[in-house]
Amino acid sequence: MTAVEFLLNKYRPFDDLERKDIERLRQFAATAGDKIYDYKPDNPCITASSVVVNPSFTNILLMHHRDHDFFKQFGGHAEGNRNLPTVAKKELFQESGGIRAEPVFPNPFDLIVWRMPARLRRTDGLFYPEHDVYDIAFLFIVPDAVKFDVNRNEGFAIKWLSLTEFRDMKFNPDNPTFKNNPQNVQYNERIYEKLMILKKKLKNL
Repeated sequence: MTAVEFLLNKYRPFDDLERKDIERLRQFAATAGDKIYDYKPDNPCITASSVVVNPSFTNILLMHHRDHDFFKQFGGHAEGNRNLPTVAKKELFQESGGIRAEPVFPNPFDLIVWRMPARLRRTDGLFYPEHDVYDIAFLFIVPDAVKFDVNRNEGFAIKWLSLTEFRDMKFNPDNPTFKNNPQNVQYNERIYEKLMILKKKLKNL
């Protein structure tokens, strides 16, 4: 079962935002069919990302993305690959300068739909119209002392933030990506809550 199939048939949404986003994914899958994993600048697309935390579930590792100009998780486009955990793992390795890790679970940890603003992309010089991105996230755990070196083509910096800093992150209201996605605040809060619930479950095992 692919990650998309799992989200559409087995996954229990955590909140109303995620429930609405899964319905949007359902509509996208019904429309796109076998081409759902394809990537073209003027079409909606699937991405796979990694929520990276330390073993004690106190910190989260994020990258300051060049395209979005704020700290977000690592990730990238599926580009035809149906194996989204592998895509997330590859993007983490490439963007972090060499972090090797496996998803904690084979199934997705979260889903959110972003409305990406129109832009001229630096890496390929192509104009990308405003479009929807269906980001499917997987959970990774890496040591606090893990070595990383930001891929300068992708980001400005990588750093650990405490989970409370992540939850309470302030966004520049003039940032084009945030203007299109004010739900980013709710998303950070949801990831924090999910991680706290999982931390408690693991502690009780």
